[in-house]
Amino acid sequence: MIDDVLITLQRMIANITGTSPVIGALPPLGGYAINYVGGAPIETYRQLDKNVRLPVLFNGKAESQELLCSKMHCVHSVLTTSKTLPYGNGWQMYAIVSTSLPNPIGREESKNWIYGSSFDVYLYLKGVNNG
Repeated sequence: MIDDVLITLQRMIANITGTSPVIGALPPLGGYAINYVGGAPIETYRQLDKNVRLPVLFNGKAESQELLCSKMHCVHSVLTTSKTLPYGNGWQMYAIVSTSLPNPIGREESKNWIYGSSFDVYLYLKGVNNG
């Protein structure tokens, strides 16, 4: 189910930026990368349903620092203020919160800027069916 959440985030970001992010930590030139970095249930209920916090990295790389930073801020703004969040078979997002806004990680020798950011995705996961 967590992979479905990540693929859904990938699609949401692609709709905002016009570029589908790769899944992983290293973005391609002129693109973005997303990946979850841990996460654990906040609560587990008797029927084994879970309330989960899923930390997600969102990184970007581009020649233009201004354009990269602007688009990444736009992604954070749209995701964290969305009134309707997606759901799938056995899961439902209920909040996305920025934990680190876009900031420079570094600059490659080829002059490309790399920016990093992160957000937490809060979701409910449906428990197993024991019978």
